[in-house]
Amino acid sequence: MCLRLHIRYSANLIPKWLLLTKLDKYVKVRARSATDLLLRLLVGAPVVTVNSAASLIGRSFVHPNEAVTRLVETGILKQVSVGRRNRAIETPEIIVAFAALERQLAHFE
Repeated sequence: MCLRLHIRYSANLIPKWLLLTKLDKYVKVRARSATDLLLRLLVGAPVVTVNSAASLIGRSFVHPNEAVTRLVETGILKQVSVGRRNRAIETPEIIVAFAALERQLAHFE
């Protein structure tokens, strides 16, 4: 439960346009689908496995796996591990945004 609260809080730190600009061009997403739920949580968990994604959105393995495959094909997600089993996936734009935020915060003194 604590992780989900952290993810929801983190989602407010990054502008939604990071994901939505690509999403509008390439993917039609049904509300409350595995893809929709996963996209909302990626800001707080920019690196996931399919199993951890399934756990985060509260769905069985099949639908999050399809969502991940779809989002990798559109370029929103990037697979960072080799192979199809236990694959790790990252959201590069979110990681870049967090790094930029970290640099900005480091300059405050």
